[in-house]
Amino acid sequence: MKIVFLDIDGVLNHQEFYRAKRAAGTDKTSREIDDIDPSKVALLNKLHLETNCEFVISSTWRLGRTPEDLQKILDHHGFTGKVVDVTPRGKCGHRGCEIQEWLQHHRAFTGAWSSDYKEYVILDDDSDMLMWQMGNYINVDQEVGITNTTIYKAIRILTGVTPLMVVTY
Repeated sequence: MKIVFLDIDGVLNHQEFYRAKRAAGTDKTSREIDDIDPSKVALLNKLHLETNCEFVISSTWRLGRTPEDLQKILDHHGFTGKVVDVTPRGKCGHRGCEIQEWLQHHRAFTGAWSSDYKEYVILDDDSDMLMWQMGNYINVDQEVGITNTTIYKAIRILTGVTPLMVVTY
């Protein structure tokens, strides 16, 4: 099972996206469901197609929503992947701990102890990950969101191919 821990703000929406919305005058009537760049969803679809991964939402968008709610929001923008779960709200207060807690509680889902499980990638614009997660973490530039380079690196991590170089966004 290949898993993508997905943040939304800064990853599927980004500063360039919001500037374009303001310039077009569409930001005033925007609802949160519209705060996702469909071109970034298309990149997620490429990742899903290449790796057959599933998605666990680690974003604050998960708070007060079910995986089904988040699936509908992403589907609205053409998402072809599957949201299987959300990370818990962690006691330690940062994303890396929440992801670790999810991995520890889903051994049956991943088929491995959390520290042995390597078939995952974290797409996030924040860097509050645990040290041993850094090889599976891709820091996304919130200015532009995910890019083709991000997806290339994620595919290499999920397929077990060592990246040729470290790219942070």
